[in-house]
Amino acid sequence: MSSGLPDPARPLGRLKWSDGASSTGTRVIAEECAVAITYNRETYAVMMASPTDLEDFAIGFSLSEAIIDSPAEIDDLEIIPHPDGIEARMTL
Repeated sequence: MSSGLPDPARPLGRLKWSDGASSTGTRVIAEECAVAITYNRETYAVMMASPTDLEDFAIGFSLSEAIIDSPAEIDDLEIIPHPDGIEARMTL
């Protein structure tokens, strides 16, 4: 992906056994990566998540953890790829 984020799914080789015979093929599997949720540059939580819709994920997490009462309380939200995962960086 051009954004620097990992792909949310990838093909993986598979071996299937059915009716006494094997066959090969591919199957698309979901990818997950570590996502750090940070507020004002302080890490609050790190979770495994699919690398899509991370803005919605960060806002929903912030609401469900009662860190914010409204998305309007977030001054800035950046999704930043790192070598070991992704940071959802919020400024409140």
